[in-house]
Amino acid sequence: MAFRTTTRRSSLIKLGISDSELRGPLWRRATHGHYYFAPNDQDDPMRPIHDAIGFMPRDCAISGWAAAYLNGARELDGRRWSDGGRDPVLLVLPKHRQIRRKEFATVRAPLADSELTTWGSVPITKPERTCFEMMRRTTVEEAVVVLDAMLRAGVVSLDGMRGFLPGKAGWNGVPIARAALDLADGRAASGPESRLRYVWQVEAGLPKPAVNVAVLDSSGIFAGIPDLLDEASGLVGEYDGGQHRELVQHTNDNAREERLESLGLVVVRATSVDLKSRRTQLVARLHSGYQRARGRDRRSWQL
Repeated sequence: MAFRTTTRRSSLIKLGISDSELRGPLWRRATHGHYYFAPNDQDDPMRPIHDAIGFMPRDCAISGWAAAYLNGARELDGRRWSDGGRDPVLLVLPKHRQIRRKEFATVRAPLADSELTTWGSVPITKPERTCFEMMRRTTVEEAVVVLDAMLRAGVVSLDGMRGFLPGKAGWNGVPIARAALDLADGRAASGPESRLRYVWQVEAGLPKPAVNVAVLDSSGIFAGIPDLLDEASGLVGEYDGGQHRELVQHTNDNAREERLESLGLVVVRATSVDLKSRRTQLVARLHSGYQRARGRDRRSWQL
């Protein structure tokens, strides 16, 4: 795809496109008197990406969530976990360049050719640099969510990121990226599962869990795949998203939990409410579950 082609308002008017149409959802203003066609749905992450392409100078590159999305990590669409809003598109700028527009977040930093690729003809950062930029600009928890998502999408690897970070020694946010690398696990099935694991390990201080491994009974019959499992104690952590409240899914969840509990495992379930506003209570529930699990007889289950 080439850079966004803009057209003068006067030329569009001559083609029969009215001012009211130009103010509508199908057209976007690039600069004063210049417009481009942008028919994407308002909620489509490609819309702010296209908007950024329409404005961005040629000596910078798209990075952050937009580059992650274009590199194939489609879960990273810019939506914030906290409030559902979308973060601005991040641009990496050369040191001489400065941009102040609400559509962009910017970072002025060196950008090696080896860290660049293109989407069509649009410069974007390669997955490792993209992942690094996202991780170093946020908290350790958010960095874990980002890294897990990029591992899950197969666009970066743990070894690749471990090899990338030493070249950024001294950059802002490197300690956050390193901490996230120590906590990452690409077997997590979703962002909320990554957050539950962060609470489990960092806030509750429980042992590092196995992630999405199959549990069998003593006869080798499949019992379930817990989101998190501490092998030593038999504590299970499960994240319930909105789909888990649907009747069929809820019924299946109940049956699976009964199977796991019957094998001597202790299940602690969490929702987005627990992860957002009831973390103290969730930590207490994890501690309580851990103590109950350690008090049970082992072992009528296996991996």
